[in-house]
Amino acid sequence: MKQTFLYFLFASALISFASCAGESNKTSSTVPPDSLFLQEDTALTNSSDITGVYYYQANGDSVRLHILQTSPQVSGDLIFALREKDRNTGTFTGQLENDILVADYTFQSEGMESVRQIAFKITATSAIPLYGDVEEKDGKIFFKSLKTLHPDPNMILKKAN
Repeated sequence: MKQTFLYFLFASALISFASCAGESNKTSSTVPPDSLFLQEDTALTNSSDITGVYYYQANGDSVRLHILQTSPQVSGDLIFALREKDRNTGTFTGQLENDILVADYTFQSEGMESVRQIAFKITATSAIPLYGDVEEKDGKIFFKSLKTLHPDPNMILKKAN
């Protein structure tokens, strides 16, 4: 049953990703890291603003973040297809606090299921992956400190219309 659900999510992700193909020729512009957290013009007015599809595609890399629900928890599906790396496809559940989404991402890669913590800075028009030092505990990869996360200014996911 779980496997059928994952196939359904994967199929819906592919359909949604294909519907964004018209936008796929655009590449994200590089924004200085300091300005990523100061974009007042795209601040969220409430958590329902984040529901939708965010995507990135450039240089053989693609990422698709689909936020399905925002109350009481934020959940959805996520696909990482990075050049020269294994494709990750899965679902996430987490919390949004101060426009930062922190979630547990359960994904399939190379036929194995794994869990790791993910984080994104969410605005009304974009989602920016956040990275930091990680460690493993009880089979899960998580951030050592959420306070030291930093953005990737070269991989800004744009929200689809």
